Amino acid sequence: MLNLYLDIDGVLLTTRHSTKPAGIEPLLDIALNRFTCYWLTTHCRGDAATALRYLAQFYESYWLNRLAAVRPTNWDALKTDGIDFTQPFRWLEDAPFEAEKAVLSSQQCQSSLVLVNLRRPLETDRVRLLLEQLSR
Repeated sequence: MLNLYLDIDGVLLTTRHSTKPAGIEPLLDIALNRFTCYWLTTHCRGDAATALRYLAQFYESYWLNRLAAVRPTNWDALKTDGIDFTQPFRWLEDAPFEAEKAVLSSQQCQSSLVLVNLRRPLETDRVRLLLEQLSR
C-alpha cells in the first residue's frame, strides 16, 4: 500500500478563515481506505493527538474517529525529515519550502509531491481522482 502524507492547513482545511473545503469527505474516504496515511503538518510532530485536537474545531466526530488511524510523523525544520524515502509515497501539501523541494529532488521523488491549491474550483475532486488512479 502506498504511503500518503497529509498536510492540514491548505489541504484538509482552507488557509483563510479555516473551514473544511467542499468535497473533502470523498477525498478522505479514498485516502483512509486505500493508503497508509501519515500526518505531515505543523500540527503533528510525533503526536497524532495534537492534529486531531486541532481538527476537532472543524470536523465531525465521525471523521475525527476515522482520522485517528492516521499515523504521526516526527520532523524538525523540514517536513521531508518525516518522510520514509525507502517506500513509495505521495505527499499532499499546499506550500512546500524550496529546501523541501530540493530534498525531494535529491531523492528523485519530485513526482511524489501533490501540490494542493484549494483556491482552484473543484480542487478536492482533482486530488480525489488522482488518489483513485494511484490506488488502482
